[in-house]
Amino acid sequence: MGHSMDYLLYVMDTRALEDDAEFERWLEMVSEYRRRKVLRLRRREDRNASLAAGCLLSYALKQYAGIDERNIVYIKNKSGKPFIIENYDEQYDLGRNAPGVDRMCASAYRNDNTDIQFSISHTEGCVAVVVGENVCGIDVEHIRRIPDSIVNRMYSKEDAERIADIEDESEKADIYSTCVWTRREAFGKMTGTGLLMSDPDQKKVMDDGYMAERNAVLTNYEIGQYPSGKLFIINCKESVKAQFVVAVCSEKDASIADLHVIDSHKLEI
Repeated sequence: MGHSMDYLLYVMDTRALEDDAEFERWLEMVSEYRRRKVLRLRRREDRNASLAAGCLLSYALKQYAGIDERNIVYIKNKSGKPFIIENYDEQYDLGRNAPGVDRMCASAYRNDNTDIQFSISHTEGCVAVVVGENVCGIDVEHIRRIPDSIVNRMYSKEDAERIADIEDESEKADIYSTCVWTRREAFGKMTGTGLLMSDPDQKKVMDDGYMAERNAVLTNYEIGQYPSGKLFIINCKESVKAQFVVAVCSEKDASIADLHVIDSHKLEI
């Protein structure tokens, strides 16, 4: 690997894509697979978020392993999780005679023993990406109260009671409710199962000890947004209202870099 960390982690705003010319320029910065995903969407806000996530992934892959996202091909597992499989003969001049080269993962073309893993997530105004040599998952959501009908069906009894206990502190209840949801999403992405309605492990995502026994570490970040649209990480000492919650799921004992906030107007791939 070209980086000392097992994982790199990024979030970015989507402001730059509000400009039509920038939107068209960014479309050329991602693979055909990513372009198709973007252009299938109808709402401009959804297109902006999807394209921003694709470009942030391109940036992360370049930073982590020197890979050009435009040259890779994806496959999906049964749950729809994408993986990188394209060979890099022309890009790296490696593996030309390797049998079954079309089924090898990115790192195999750099004579490495591990695969490049990634996860992306986007919501209106904010996108998030994690890349690394081990399985991982990430989710970002606008902070909101998850409906009781979902909490009662998908959250643990302890988490449902915690939300009820802080009901009078509306902002705290909303943040905790969203933290649970993002952790479920991130864990489901890491395991490759996706979000499951009644999975016993996903109901325990706020129990760090339980997750560690399943070789998973989950971390939440609260993200604020200046009036200009720029994002920033909120630390526990700041009395600033959070707009988004990010959850990342990584393997236990892996090293993960600090969350990096990228300004979309300054992104260079």
